[in-house]
Amino acid sequence: MKGNTLVPLMMFGWLPLTLLLFAVFSPRRAFLISAIGGWLLLPVAVAEVPGFVDYSKDAAVSFAPLLGLLIFDADRLRRMRPALIDLPMLAWCLCPMVTSLLNDLGPYDGLAGVLDRLAWYYLPYLLGRAYLGSFAGIREFLLALFLGALCYAPLCVWEARMSPQLHVETYGYFAHAGGFEQVFRFGGWRPMVFMHHGLMLGLFMAMGTLAGAVLWWSGQLRRLWGLPIPALLLVLLAVNVYIKSTGALALLLGGVLVLFSISHLRTGVLCLALALVPGTYAALRAPGLWDGQNVVQAVAELVGPDRADSLAYRLEAENLLAGKAMQQPLYGWGMHDRGRVAWAKSADGKVVADGLWIQAFNVNGLIGISSLLLLFLAPVLWLYWKLPPVDQYRSGRGLLAGAALIVGLYMVDNLLNAMIAPLYFSLIGGLAGYCLSNPGRYRLPRPASRIPAAQAAWLEERRGVLPTPR
Repeated sequence: MKGNTLVPLMMFGWLPLTLLLFAVFSPRRAFLISAIGGWLLLPVAVAEVPGFVDYSKDAAVSFAPLLGLLIFDADRLRRMRPALIDLPMLAWCLCPMVTSLLNDLGPYDGLAGVLDRLAWYYLPYLLGRAYLGSFAGIREFLLALFLGALCYAPLCVWEARMSPQLHVETYGYFAHAGGFEQVFRFGGWRPMVFMHHGLMLGLFMAMGTLAGAVLWWSGQLRRLWGLPIPALLLVLLAVNVYIKSTGALALLLGGVLVLFSISHLRTGVLCLALALVPGTYAALRAPGLWDGQNVVQAVAELVGPDRADSLAYRLEAENLLAGKAMQQPLYGWGMHDRGRVAWAKSADGKVVADGLWIQAFNVNGLIGISSLLLLFLAPVLWLYWKLPPVDQYRSGRGLLAGAALIVGLYMVDNLLNAMIAPLYFSLIGGLAGYCLSNPGRYRLPRPASRIPAAQAAWLEERRGVLPTPR
């Protein structure tokens, strides 16, 4: 583990600190502080654990709250039961074993892949199912996400002005292996703070801003720290523009457009269409039915040639990897670069898979990409079906629609960027838990009956039943 002495102190000290949080705060609040606080503050470091999952930042923000859950709140875990909505996550985690066995790579190789996915995907999903599977849990998660973005905003502005140096000055090394080549955009710096990449930071800031907008739009939060929420949102919007993450800013603006369509057009069609974008994209790109060059031209005209060249590079890489995957489409090629293709444009001479969907398809084939898409889609579509679009903008129901919207935008971002962040999988688990704990279609309560007392007594006398207000 490289870096100064603060690196192991933070990484391994996060476990007892999280246990202290569980001893002091409510379990849900302790989980949120540990998970989001760890994601924002822990170094991008990895400690190799032979025969087990490497202990990294991603693992720490899942293992630490899991330990707190087992010690302080084990009854909650015992009350949880597997459900049909959990099957996509189970399939996604078991894909590496199937692929390894069918490719004669052996069970040990498959087990290593299964353990990695359990740590990176299932544990945050499980914690979300445990603590965020209620209206209050989803609201608290969105509030924590909003607060995290507000706290990170000054650090983002500092690095955008001075260059990404906070990780170096705090932990003694630069976080990204690519160096400074990927942190200079549009004549200025793109910050990273304590995250893996500037793209990951941009996505977090955009989704934190959108979480605040959802809280305000649904009527759940009007003021914070004595300040009106619209003023704080304008500050965050300015920060999102200043940190120069074009894709994340586009997702944020798209999310605001969807919220506008729900509240003013009384329809959730855009939200549903957004949820179906990743599956449609994969279905068109995997067999080569669409090359995406029209999008490259549009980006060149709207944003500039630099962003267009970056997009063209990724699409060309996807074409090569998809062509390789189509040679073995059912279960893929497995890990250890077996599905990569020689490419002169890459630094190491082989194609690098940037998008999560193409990684899933190339490594695990159709079983991988199908389970991954269903993992994202199942709670979103279930919630959309249960929550009538006409009610999505009213009262607290807008909070649920906004949470599903954040998951949908994260799905879209992963088409080109494999930015695995445990926080979003916790939200997916929370939405799944909410769907399970609230069967039936979600209707708003009707206004209470205003029958005069004399008439109510007359009805009770003659019918024997007093109408219950609904």
